Amino acid sequence: WLQEFCLCSRLRATWPFTATAMPSKEVVTKTFQVYTGTLAEDHHHKAALFAGNSNPELARDVSKFLGMPLSDCQVGAFADGEVNIKVNETVRAKDCYIIQPVCRNGNKSVNDSLMELLLLISTMRRASAHQIIAVIPYYGYARQDRKMASRVPISAADVAMMITSVGADRTICVDLHCGQIQGFFPPSVPVDNLNAGRIGALYFAEKTDLVKPVVVSPDAGGGARAKEF
Repeated sequence: WLQEFCLCSRLRATWPFTATAMPSKEVVTKTFQVYTGTLAEDHHHKAALFAGNSNPELARDVSKFLGMPLSDCQVGAFADGEVNIKVNETVRAKDCYIIQPVCRNGNKSVNDSLMELLLLISTMRRASAHQIIAVIPYYGYARQDRKMASRVPISAADVAMMITSVGADRTICVDLHCGQIQGFFPPSVPVDNLNAGRIGALYFAEKTDLVKPVVVSPDAGGGARAKEF
């Protein structure tokens, strides 16, 4: 989904190395030309953009960037705390994109965000949507990706199982904690694990005031990403 709007091109830049052991030299880096126009007019009739309450600001920014309005959907709660979903427009035969990070936001817990996501997917499936794409910039429970002791769950796999069982056709994530989480989904539900590090790498590569920059990984799992960065 996001990859369609990022076209990779080659950019030659000069990196101002200041360490005496690393003399100034020309390096080759990548830049991303991000598409800033609106979508094709006919695509608006085939797709719909929805969002829960975990990060409405992100959903509005995505909507504005795509030139595509957020679809009318009420995501609230009943008096007893249960999640209440109401979609106010037809989604029949449409590709429904649901933007919902599984994270805490204010008084909303991780579990609230997860339940909203599951019920939104279920609502679209029961309303005869053509395709349901779960856009999950932050995948909750991702750190629980293996058994570190006896009698503990593999919660990342269980979340994938729930997303699959309620009817998602595709999942889009950003910088999963570990790549093998993609394997927790069945082959019928492909996963796009987008890498945001390249954008950050370009940003720092173009800065001219860095002195002996160092890239540090917070844990062993991030070593490969740090090396790529």
